[in-house]
Amino acid sequence: MEKPPQEHAPNEKESAWQREFQRLEQVGDKLGYRIDPGIKEAIVAFVLNGFPTYGSCEGHLEERWDKMIKLHPYIAVGIDEPPERYVGEAEIKQRIADQFHIAPDEVGEHDMAMRAYWDYIQDHDVEETEKFKAVRTKNEILRKDFAALLDEFYKEQQQPSERPITIHDIGPAGHFHVEDASENTKEEISEDQLDAARKELAKEKAEMAALTEFLRERLSREEK
Repeated sequence: MEKPPQEHAPNEKESAWQREFQRLEQVGDKLGYRIDPGIKEAIVAFVLNGFPTYGSCEGHLEERWDKMIKLHPYIAVGIDEPPERYVGEAEIKQRIADQFHIAPDEVGEHDMAMRAYWDYIQDHDVEETEKFKAVRTKNEILRKDFAALLDEFYKEQQQPSERPITIHDIGPAGHFHVEDASENTKEEISEDQLDAARKELAKEKAEMAALTEFLRERLSREEK
């Protein structure tokens, strides 16, 4: 009597992929937003390759203030920075808040208070905390490592990409976005540009999907 075929047991990397994907189904990103379905596999690929993420967008057209905007696909990478960048930051903000008769957590939303805050930081040559500097160092290593992977990805391509992906640096803690090479990531689209914009967006999504597949295959190679 013929034995029934055995089901293929997923290897460790496949199981990790499935677990991470299921986790993302239940949570939002670190900015508090639900993760776009079209970018979830890319996030899984990033995380399992050792690149923590904290924000993303699958790329889409949306209307804002009666204008149509094209948002490129992107993934934000980096370790969370500590609550305070500078030594004694809480006391400094309290001092500035008292000066402008506001709460400390309102300093960042008050133009004059924020200007006074930065003037104080510069005038008193306030140092960054060791924790903040350590996070920046780790994020800079992540950036260097991802840049090497991106170089490897494009070296494997048989022809130049129409919509290459690049790294955009974000903020003082070493965070970065992996996204379309275009400098304008929130591009305003007129009515007669809609069809062309949709085609460009499709190419950008395909590029991110190709990078995702490259990262997934890299995990499989490491498993062997």
